[in-house]
Amino acid sequence: LQPLLRQVYDFPAEDVPLKARTVGRVERDDFTIEKVIYETEPTSSVPAHLFVPKGVTFPVPALIFPSGHGGSKSAVYNHYAGQIYARAGLICLIPDPVGEEERDEEGRAGVRGHRLDFRVDRCFEVGRSVIGKMTYDIVRGIDYLCERPEVDRDRIGCVGHSLGCTITMNVLCTDDRLALSLPASWVTHFDFIVGELSCEWRPYRLKHFVDMPEQIALGAPRCATLVLAGEWDYAPRAYQGLLETCRQVRRVYEVCGVPERFDVHITLKGGHRPYFLNKPAFAWVEKHLGMPRFDAESVDALPEVYLGDWADAHDIEIERGYRSHKHYAGT
Repeated sequence: LQPLLRQVYDFPAEDVPLKARTVGRVERDDFTIEKVIYETEPTSSVPAHLFVPKGVTFPVPALIFPSGHGGSKSAVYNHYAGQIYARAGLICLIPDPVGEEERDEEGRAGVRGHRLDFRVDRCFEVGRSVIGKMTYDIVRGIDYLCERPEVDRDRIGCVGHSLGCTITMNVLCTDDRLALSLPASWVTHFDFIVGELSCEWRPYRLKHFVDMPEQIALGAPRCATLVLAGEWDYAPRAYQGLLETCRQVRRVYEVCGVPERFDVHITLKGGHRPYFLNKPAFAWVEKHLGMPRFDAESVDALPEVYLGDWADAHDIEIERGYRSHKHYAGT
């Protein structure tokens, strides 16, 4: 299926050299933020932050973070994630997606530029889908991680929520290198949301081959996947789609003989949140990728704080639509 799905997502026939370069560094006590740029296609450059831990023995595991709608490498949830996972000893790559921050003509962040009509029309003109381009850029980000000698190529994970969750599932079904994935907010089932939602970004012909259960199950048996969701993030039918998808994926992992490599964590009364910042996700990464600086017991002992309280204490703005405790602030 993977070659067919790469065609559905309009991947180029050949990969070009990444021409990666580091253009700046920000030093912190226990990690460095490298400002990197790499080319995914001719004239298509991706600026990204690479969080590299200090005081560890390389190579180490790595995570790549596709962003949610309006997110980019400077989004509060991404930057927080880059720091906490780097402090755990992992390398984190957080790229700007199409239409955001340094990939917007005016350098704007949070504008959801991938949805702007003129940009969608450009893609149609050249026979490409926006979601396909965004997915391919993340796959090339995995290529970049594999070129870094500090990265353990056998321990790479993909982590994203909202639109980033969709892209994580897209990567699972088009690339076989992931050892871990955390698709968060939101996994459901296309058959349960017909006529209700368009933001799951189904490219033309996708359902000729797969639905969400197959997308996720294509990671089996190698990829340890934890689906993360909030109870109040779903309409009733969509919530049933989540449960049905997880039921089907769990069955595939059981058939493959690795039932422990798939699970779902649903936060009661939780809304639309970057659940990969929560302790269950952190513990999943420790268990299945390994953390140079933490074991399971030390992860369990870590303190927790609401993202909203943390942001208020540091005068950091959370996007208005997600500022409530039900959504981002309650993470």
